[in-house]
Amino acid sequence: MADLEPGELLRMSFGSSAAIVLFLKRLNDDEGLFGVLPSEDFTETMTWHATSLDDACLSYGHDWVLEEEHGSETACRHHYTHESARLFLAKSGLVMAFRPPQGRGRYNTYYYSLANLEDGELVVSA
Repeated sequence: MADLEPGELLRMSFGSSAAIVLFLKRLNDDEGLFGVLPSEDFTETMTWHATSLDDACLSYGHDWVLEEEHGSETACRHHYTHESARLFLAKSGLVMAFRPPQGRGRYNTYYYSLANLEDGELVVSA
């Protein structure tokens, strides 16, 4: 995994299951930050996870798309704020929000811009 690039979609194993993850960024030479999509090993969907870059994974590359599936959680007119959203539109474009893993409440949500495939400060306008 040493040659991973931000925005790459992967399949990675976690304990008793595997999950689809998004490589977010390198933390140092040995570790990376990953955005975990649904996984049985995490209690919440869209959680960030820091782990070694030595782990084996299957890469799907950068050429992927999001398919919208609307449900009861879909709302308009600021019914849900950016604090509770997992995917939302900002001025910069589409942003994915990855919550800290359970038990790590002192850490912040990690916002990842799909428009430019990088992290950044979230600017919310009134």
